[in-house]
Amino acid sequence: MEVNRIQKKIRVTSHDLVKYQIMTEVMFFSKEHLIPSDMELLTLLALWGPMELGTFCTQAAKKLNPEMKPEEIAVRAQNVRNRIVKLEKRALVEKSKGGKKMIEITRRIPVAAKGNVLLDYNFLAVEASKA
Repeated sequence: MEVNRIQKKIRVTSHDLVKYQIMTEVMFFSKEHLIPSDMELLTLLALWGPMELGTFCTQAAKKLNPEMKPEEIAVRAQNVRNRIVKLEKRALVEKSKGGKKMIEITRRIPVAAKGNVLLDYNFLAVEASKA
């Protein structure tokens, strides 16, 4: 059997590395659709680790909208919170049950975000034999 092999090697930021892993796991393997803003929120959550819900919403709003005015922070943070609720309903975000709500990306999405990371995926497409 002859196989055409294509290799690409690139250096990316940790943000792009995490985003690629989430995209591969959720959109490619699980065949679920994600809008760009949800992809960005999941990427930030994976990078920042488990966080208190309110803190995450405020920091994510500031990160995603650096040009916003101080009086817009509450509205933007609420928009982030609304998206997190939708991601939680889809089981992409997990929320703790007690006191201060801690959120994190679901454990069913394996994401390597710390340290030096080399992703090594091997995909093989085999044509059906002609008999």
